[in-house]
Amino acid sequence: MAFTVTKTDYGLSPYTGMTRESWLEAAKYLLENVFSNIKNFTDPVVVPRTETEITYPHVNVSDEIAAIEESAEREFLNGYFSSPEEVLKNIFLKGYEWPFDVRKIYGSSFIDLLVYRETVVNGRKVYLDFTREPKGLKNGFGKLDKTAYDYLKNSDALIPLPIERLKKMNSGAIELYREHGIDLENQPLRIAVCAQHCNGGIRVNKNWQTNVKGLYAIGEAAGTFGVFRPGGAALNSCQVGGFRAAQHIAYSAERSILLILRSAALRLIFRASQRRRRKNSIISLQRQRVCDRLCGPRGKSVKKR
Repeated sequence: MAFTVTKTDYGLSPYTGMTRESWLEAAKYLLENVFSNIKNFTDPVVVPRTETEITYPHVNVSDEIAAIEESAEREFLNGYFSSPEEVLKNIFLKGYEWPFDVRKIYGSSFIDLLVYRETVVNGRKVYLDFTREPKGLKNGFGKLDKTAYDYLKNSDALIPLPIERLKKMNSGAIELYREHGIDLENQPLRIAVCAQHCNGGIRVNKNWQTNVKGLYAIGEAAGTFGVFRPGGAALNSCQVGGFRAAQHIAYSAERSILLILRSAALRLIFRASQRRRRKNSIISLQRQRVCDRLCGPRGKSVKKR
């Protein structure tokens, strides 16, 4: 007796058509047949085979069929989550938890690993298709995660088709891609995992100044974030850091100018004082000489003969 797959889904699994339930059935069938041939614990595990050729992949498969299997479109994430609704939940969370985070390895950051595996390891292409509804929404928004549902509701975007929802929430993105030759209304958007931002950097103080006086670091160059960084904070970091550094530079320059002016003023006062002292000393010396001539040294009167 040979195992036969009863339920297939070639959209989910284009190579075998086997779903999670199919694999469980296959495992049960295999174990039952293995143990049916074991009489005692010392017997070797032997699985009797009646076929004489390889059953999959079939050696006589045509190039056309192979090409169809390789290029088959499918929502590949569904094979890694418990339900299509769970897939949608994590894709939605990926939208504002997009920096990779090891703390979310079994949540939204799992998407990064799966896309990397599909593109780099398996050598396939991954796209976002805004023209078709995902499987998780085939029965409407009722089973959507509460966080995602509330977000869409507050954005007045509980409407059919991803492209229409995107128009409600971020129409500028559609125009941006159109300017670069990608029409999201008529074609899918190819995606991949990339290094978008670097955390860590040079240590700075509250003014974004390094330990080198006069040297400032902002944005990714500054270590204002550690391992973790909230999504969407990169541009703000540049703006706040740059503004704060500019303020401190202006303040430091103004203070430096004041110190320079103060120093110059003190030097002028000191020099004027020195000149007055020299002038007073000359006057005092002249007076002493006149007094010496008239009265003699140390104020003694000069006797006349």
